[in-house]
Amino acid sequence: MQTRLARPFRPIELGPETLEFFPLPALAEGLTGEDEYARSGVSAITLARDEHVTLVLVALRKGALMRPHRAPSAASVLLLSGRVKFLGGDGAGTDLEPGFLAAFSGDVPHAVEAQEDAAYLVVIGGRRRGKQDARGDRAPSREGGPDGR
Repeated sequence: MQTRLARPFRPIELGPETLEFFPLPALAEGLTGEDEYARSGVSAITLARDEHVTLVLVALRKGALMRPHRAPSAASVLLLSGRVKFLGGDGAGTDLEPGFLAAFSGDVPHAVEAQEDAAYLVVIGGRRRGKQDARGDRAPSREGGPDGR
């Protein structure tokens, strides 16, 4: 079980028979003690990953903004503590409280603004969208996997 942060932290590489546990509240608390959090109000760490999923824990200080961006594939944000405003690409926002989940496709621009100190888990996964050619058809993956990876 990962019980504390030590930098540099290496994400758990998920493989056959991997089973790992993360005390998310304690790890989020650890993020608030990092230099980056003191400077910008944002600190994050990738906990685990494989070719299908990436798990990222994020801590935001009240007033901090995770700037607008897009996920590389479908993703979700599960708020663990605090309150945030989840902003879509059109600028419209939805207030999230602990236990709320936002799920979205990778082509959705979004940002997260902390209304109070907050922590959330980001789960990025699913199939990546293929690049489209001039006709709008999906280009074949160079890596040859059936899911475009």
